[in-house]
Amino acid sequence: MSSASIPHDGATETPSDLVRRVAQAKASFSRIRGTNPYQDAVVAAFDEVRLAHIDRDPGTSCGGAMLVAPYGTGKTEALLALARHAATGAPEGTMPVLNVVMRAEGTPEAVPSAILAALGAPKPDAGRPSFRWDKAIREMRRRGVQLATFDEFNRAARRVTMSRPIATVIQERIMDAGVCPVAFVGSEEADIVLKGCPALLDRLDDGVSLDPFDWSVDEDQRTLVDFLNEIDGKIVAHRLLATESTLERHAERFVLASGGRMRVIMKVIRNALGEAVARNAEAIDLEDLAFGFARLPLADREARNPFEEKTS
Repeated sequence: MSSASIPHDGATETPSDLVRRVAQAKASFSRIRGTNPYQDAVVAAFDEVRLAHIDRDPGTSCGGAMLVAPYGTGKTEALLALARHAATGAPEGTMPVLNVVMRAEGTPEAVPSAILAALGAPKPDAGRPSFRWDKAIREMRRRGVQLATFDEFNRAARRVTMSRPIATVIQERIMDAGVCPVAFVGSEEADIVLKGCPALLDRLDDGVSLDPFDWSVDEDQRTLVDFLNEIDGKIVAHRLLATESTLERHAERFVLASGGRMRVIMKVIRNALGEAVARNAEAIDLEDLAFGFARLPLADREARNPFEEKTS
């Protein structure tokens, strides 16, 4: 970037002004959501599990569901969408869907703390595990939780000896006690944990999938093209850029760049948007997308930059 640039209003801006403008554009983009029917299917399946247990007899044990999918396919975004959907029209102060994020330490003692943190309780680590469990269950009932989702459940696999106790304590304290059904969500390692607990696995009613986009599948092609077209329009509607960038023309490149993972696709677009805003462009071009890919963390990158090469 040069020491000064000319934004769209014609005024000269300092480097710090430019950095702030790019950051604001990226922050606005992060709030944009597109329609993904595959994520919608996850929301519908989990919501069915929630609704099926609402009218059960008090104290009746609950079932659940599982979603095991690769990193970056949109699992967490689907859970957030589910929580928003279930909260629509719900009584004030209730939390129909409780999204719990498993803690990195991967121990049974950390589970009630993770639940309390998701409930917004102060000092979720205070007290002995039994005290925290009692408090967590009491608060779940008070807040009217109808489905508890445990995201990043793959973290339970970090300590082999802890995997079964973690799964068992969730089953006993929540499902067997009739508090609410539970959905286990995570990457492939979560599947290892659940398969090691056949009694729990037998209690789950649904297994839901959320696979990366596969360019050889016609439905995936259509879905991604529609998604990119929608995101393109929303970027303009939010006044982040002046004209649409025809992102859908590069749909195959996005699949190659991301391995079909939605999170990485959105990261590339976000980075490319920042570059377009920085150079005061009206739309994102191919060089911006190449830059957006190059800015990805190493763990997210494929071996080459597909925005710098011809596709089939």
